[in-house]
Amino acid sequence: MPTAPWVTLHLANVALQTWIIWGGGAHRLSGTSWLHPTWGAERVKLCAWLALLGGSFWLVLGLIDPTIRSMWQG
Repeated sequence: MPTAPWVTLHLANVALQTWIIWGGGAHRLSGTSWLHPTWGAERVKLCAWLALLGGSFWLVLGLIDPTIRSMWQG
């Protein structure tokens, strides 16, 4: 995958996780049937933080070693 789409996908992930963590998305998603009915907003925020950290890790790895990006091409 070229660098521009790789970074664009990361920016989309950052936008989604930012909405969940700071934009009220955690309250909207908490208790939904597809996520887990007993999860509160704090647990949803924790998962968003983990996804943000994991995505940032993959971004840096993909920028350092472009062959890692080929995992996403199938």
